[in-house]
Amino acid sequence: MLLEDFNKIQSDAALNDFVIRYGLKELKNTGPASAVLGEWTGAVDGRAVYLKYRWFDPSGPFQNEPDVHVLRLSLRTPSGELLGEHEVRFGDV
Repeated sequence: MLLEDFNKIQSDAALNDFVIRYGLKELKNTGPASAVLGEWTGAVDGRAVYLKYRWFDPSGPFQNEPDVHVLRLSLRTPSGELLGEHEVRFGDV
């Protein structure tokens, strides 16, 4: 269920719903100049969850493309062993 819900995220609103649904806690804000928009952590079904939200601008010198938002979900055992990482990308809406 966690991965299915994660893979459906395609907007800030959907991300917010995901964070609330799984009870993730926001980590320290990295500041407005950072490409990191947010970080959350928590535990779901006995797994440690870390979620990082960032953006980047894929535009080149002669093109103007929308920003890309990237969510990376890391799952670990309680002892810290990495179980897997998953990523979702969506355009600036």
